[in-house]
Amino acid sequence: MVRPHLLKKKILGRVWWLMPVVLALWEAEVGGSLEVRSLRPAWPTW
Repeated sequence: MVRPHLLKKKILGRVWWLMPVVLALWEAEVGGSLEVRSLRPAWPTW
């Protein structure tokens, strides 16, 4: 069984690297500038 604190850490890790992707897609949808983007890669690099 997975411990709750480890599961939470795993979920937060996924959300953290997905945020730049979501923001970039949302900016594109509303026709905003794509310049406002995080320098983090849009995929896990471990």
